[in-house]
Amino acid sequence: MSGESVFGALCGYLLIGVVFGHLYTLIETIAPGSFRAEAAFASQLRDPTRTHFALTYFSFATFTSLGTNDINPASPATRGVVMVEAIAGQFYIAVLIADLIGKKVSNALADQPARRDAR
Repeated sequence: MSGESVFGALCGYLLIGVVFGHLYTLIETIAPGSFRAEAAFASQLRDPTRTHFALTYFSFATFTSLGTNDINPASPATRGVVMVEAIAGQFYIAVLIADLIGKKVSNALADQPARRDAR
């Protein structure tokens, strides 16, 4: 796997976190109170200029399965979207690791043609 592929995978990972941050901000704008927050983040959820940062933070905490309890989904619909993001984060990493291992094994087998031809 080339360096460009690794950087592409990293950019894809970051993009998914940012997209869910935007989605959470949209949900909170349409249905205020969709998220509950601890005291440190409660003021950020009430301030429209800081809501996006707080919910993008929440998105990356969910996507990476860090799972902090600073911000929590408060409605069933929001919980469903959060579950989709958490599952997508796990699958993204699993598929990326499987791809890396598959390419490593393929390269290792390709380097041994003489041994297979001798049989």
